[in-house]
Amino acid sequence: MIRIRCRCGEVFHAEEQHVGRVLHCRCGREIPVRMPPPRPEPPAAPRSAAWEGRLRRLGERASAGLAGAFRAPAGPLGWLVWAAWGYLAAVVLLWAVLWTLGDRWWPATVYLFGPRWVVLLPLVLLVPAAAVFRRALLLPLLAAALVMVFPVMGMRTGWRSWGAAEPTGQTLRVVSANLAGDPWAAERLIGLVGEWRADVVAAQECSEKVAEAFGRVPGWEHRRDGQLCLFSRHPVRAVEVMDRSRFEGVREAGIGGTSAAARYTIEVAGRPVELVNVHLETPRRGLSGLFRNDAGRMGPNTLSRQIESNQVARWAAQRGAQIVAGDFNMPVESRIYRESWGGYRNAFSHAGRGLGFTRDNGWIRVRIDHVLAGPGWRVDLAFVGPDVGSDHWPVVADLTWTGGR
Repeated sequence: MIRIRCRCGEVFHAEEQHVGRVLHCRCGREIPVRMPPPRPEPPAAPRSAAWEGRLRRLGERASAGLAGAFRAPAGPLGWLVWAAWGYLAAVVLLWAVLWTLGDRWWPATVYLFGPRWVVLLPLVLLVPAAAVFRRALLLPLLAAALVMVFPVMGMRTGWRSWGAAEPTGQTLRVVSANLAGDPWAAERLIGLVGEWRADVVAAQECSEKVAEAFGRVPGWEHRRDGQLCLFSRHPVRAVEVMDRSRFEGVREAGIGGTSAAARYTIEVAGRPVELVNVHLETPRRGLSGLFRNDAGRMGPNTLSRQIESNQVARWAAQRGAQIVAGDFNMPVESRIYRESWGGYRNAFSHAGRGLGFTRDNGWIRVRIDHVLAGPGWRVDLAFVGPDVGSDHWPVVADLTWTGGR
């Protein structure tokens, strides 16, 4: 449709087939019919503006999703929003309490050594309910699950060992195992040590039968010092046992005093390696009081564990312990552990995969056995071995000497 206006104001409407004809206006003028000039196309929006529009729409959708997650629906489903976000807040608070008040406040200490997995049980109800009635709530529930599994329960991915180069220095495969319980635990461990091609085995609660069993294995040197044993494919040049007389008074009081440590100088490829085997005080003496409605034992036992751990750590550092292995009777989240042993690199925390539980007490499982590497040693691999019959599972670590004092 072509629209033509005369000067006098009269308007004509013509079609494209009328182009070339002449229209006669009432004022006497003749107006030829011509095609109107083509309209210019609007300029294309800049690419940046297009992306801004897309991002704006994505932001609006995300905001709507979060708003849906926060907004409590009317009716009986209102509890679901409060429960999901309240669970996330409770898990984050629990994380903070565990890492700051464990071995400082007795309820946090109980959870430090207790079954942490029970806090995951609300997800059995909340996740299906969110999936059916409000999927936006799966986001805070996923965040809560990740906080529980990783910083609270201690899941490790071993990402530091991904793509690592083959060891080029002197490598030691160190095994730490508490062999209390089944008298055949030593026999089972000996078979595994052969498969693992271990170089050094540090054993705690090592009975005379265990020492005799390892003594029958050719190619190994063995030492038994009280309840601590060391078995080595490399020559053992010196042994020093920590004086435990300072712990006797505490032991008589029944709140501690059982820590033990021994230092071994092992010759590896012509150079000495200082390895310390430890078995530190157990929290069981304090926790057992709770079953008798006596929480007052927790404080003295925690203080005893702190003093003993600090003294053993100072004694181990006197001659620059390069490797420390044993039953520490505390997880890495413990304040005592971090104060006494934070200067070492925990092999499983650095290169292990999974939860790494080493203590099996039925429905309670924690990682309290460790292999620690001092300066100059790199951790290449760490894993927890299978059950050998003890109530502890062995820890295996590959350490490579990279140099240094």
